[in-house]
Amino acid sequence: MARKKKIDSNKPTKIVKKRKVGRPKKRGRKKSYYTPKKKSKKVAQKGFSRNLTYNRVRAVLWANFKDDFPNYRVFISNQTDDEGKKIKGTSIVSQVFAQCKSLDCLDSDIIEIYNQFKNQNPDDERPILPPYYFDNHYYWELETEDWWAGFDDRVWVVAPMLIQDPDNFLGILGSDRYVDENGELLNRKFDGRRGDYIIYGKSQRFKEFINYCNAMQSQGLIGGSSDVPNWRFVGEEDDEADVYWNPFTKRWEVRIVICDPLGTIEDYGFIPNEPDLGLDEDLIQDILKKPKPQDTTEEITPTEEPKAGLSKEEIKIKQKELEQEDRRLKLEEERSDRINKLLQKYLDDKIDTETFERLLKLI
Repeated sequence: MARKKKIDSNKPTKIVKKRKVGRPKKRGRKKSYYTPKKKSKKVAQKGFSRNLTYNRVRAVLWANFKDDFPNYRVFISNQTDDEGKKIKGTSIVSQVFAQCKSLDCLDSDIIEIYNQFKNQNPDDERPILPPYYFDNHYYWELETEDWWAGFDDRVWVVAPMLIQDPDNFLGILGSDRYVDENGELLNRKFDGRRGDYIIYGKSQRFKEFINYCNAMQSQGLIGGSSDVPNWRFVGEEDDEADVYWNPFTKRWEVRIVICDPLGTIEDYGFIPNEPDLGLDEDLIQDILKKPKPQDTTEEITPTEEPKAGLSKEEIKIKQKELEQEDRRLKLEEERSDRINKLLQKYLDDKIDTETFERLLKLI
């Protein structure tokens, strides 16, 4: 029997490492297998604040008007051109949806817009707007006055000078409306705590133009109200004051244009698609410096008659002077009326003190 070898406790013991079997140790820089998540860009939500989507417009129209179409395919299909090619955005669903892009449409609005696409007739009695709609109006009245409540429900407003595409809308849907949490029009006092909210009308879209005009005044390019941009409704031609039938869109329309205080159509450098564009000082000054009849002739009273013995040319000049003076007096009268209306709004608590003072300075 072999004897066990004695181990000297004072002598270091040799440790034999066992060889590891398996995947060899990696050398060098440690590789990271962690892939960081990509930060997604913020994308504006499609649709509208109360979930108005293309699908909702399509569902409302199909539920209410499917009998107007031979089948569903025709209902959702775009129109074709002379060569048989589809024209993008020309289906009835797309056209109604386009009108709701800047309007929080109720189901009843969707139905109303569709009916106006469908039921317009050139043989119907011509719609009528109040005559003063075709007068000049200060730019801020697009915000302070409700021009849309008095519209005939067939008339469309066309305004490519002031708003982006779609640059037209059904006039009766221009006003702001107050509704409850279910989207029903209120017949009581507005109460946000009960879920009431405001549907901002198409007139909200004119704010870009109003801001642009305010910038002109704040930068000192335009002084008093006699020089600020104006606007007016016009017919098919710039000098017409009437609603007209458009055979291409097949509807009754009225246009709205930017003009100077004398009624001459001017854009003042405003481009709807680029509302933040810088002001063109030279262009604005050129518009303001356009010769006016009173610039080269002495002032006379409106009741003064041309003196006998004057030449035809002198008579024409005097007549222009009289017309210009009448126009000036009319503007002053309109200004007085606007101040009175603004004051009444302030007294009725419809606007606060800060807004009142700001608008009064503009007038």
